[in-house]
Amino acid sequence: MGKGRNRRKAKKPRQKKLFAGANKEEKLKLVHWNINGILRDSKLEHLVEILNEESIGICFLNETLLVHGTNDDLSSLDSFIVYSKERPFGSKMGGGLMTIINPSINHSRWEPGLVMHPYLDAEWSWLLVHEGGRNVAVCSIYCAAEVHGSSYDSWNFDLHAMVSAEMGTIRNEGYECLIIGDFNGHIGCDAQGIPGNNPDINHNGALVRDFIHYTGLNLVNSDQARCSGVFTRATLNSISCLDLVLEDNKVGELVEELFIDENNKVLGGSDHSALFVTLKNNVTQLPQDEPEEVRVPNPTKKNANKYAERLDSLLKEQDWTIMDINAQCEFFISSVKSAAMHLAESRPQFKYKKRSSGPEMLTGCMVMFGSSTLKGNVR
Repeated sequence: MGKGRNRRKAKKPRQKKLFAGANKEEKLKLVHWNINGILRDSKLEHLVEILNEESIGICFLNETLLVHGTNDDLSSLDSFIVYSKERPFGSKMGGGLMTIINPSINHSRWEPGLVMHPYLDAEWSWLLVHEGGRNVAVCSIYCAAEVHGSSYDSWNFDLHAMVSAEMGTIRNEGYECLIIGDFNGHIGCDAQGIPGNNPDINHNGALVRDFIHYTGLNLVNSDQARCSGVFTRATLNSISCLDLVLEDNKVGELVEELFIDENNKVLGGSDHSALFVTLKNNVTQLPQDEPEEVRVPNPTKKNANKYAERLDSLLKEQDWTIMDINAQCEFFISSVKSAAMHLAESRPQFKYKKRSSGPEMLTGCMVMFGSSTLKGNVR
């Protein structure tokens, strides 16, 4: 948001769990929070405590206020998987997105191949969650505040249009969409708004209402049966609802419960309240004591050429045009593993080193030994 921040200190850990008694089935829990500076007032340390205490699967942060290229101490997050987007030097002040993920969550990032508006790269991010037989695409979004004399109107219009177009693409691949973030708009309290909210509708709010109508999403904040709390931002002289959760519901509702921490009893230190989201039980969280998969050896510089030849051979055997994006990803991953295991089987004396065999290994394969077949066929 803009100026006039609430500088309240982050509160100490609570004795009572927020979701006490409600998560026996290990339902996947998400948090969205406009943190207003991740390095201020020991907020990061307290956030980590809450993520562990409440068994949060994924946390989406707006306004980290980190700047691209700086070297900040984020060691408190070492036990999590972290993705971050920061605005570059010389661009619009503020902003910054971060996604913090429990390693037990089966997920992948989605980066659209062709971005409609590259100048908005740090204002939204997609995460694909593969849990419980249901594929969910979660978009974390941060819209510009409505400030007189700024270019917020075209900024937000472009952002909404881009996310809407990307939703069409990802829906065609079988994903349900969940959009969560700080929309910075007043959307009123009528049939298209939120019961109990302020009645005013500003320009940003009208854009949000049009976005919800055009995309066919559900506004979870307006469902009093599932949502507790209304206002998501408080200053000394005003309260407003700016942070929203929007869901697809063609297959059924995604969200079981939305808890808005209106009084900052759970997470404090920002002028925004945190939103705690529990997904339906068919989108579940994996147990954290899953056995490790069979280790896949990393290719070395000595066998790089043989590895690339083997991978090319496997990829060329498949007709990529008849597969959707999920099948392409699954086939590529199995081919990478198969090519690596083939090298190990052909050399019985191969000694395994204690190195990563998961996503890091796959990334290394693409960077070091990227095949011509892969570059030409995988989307």
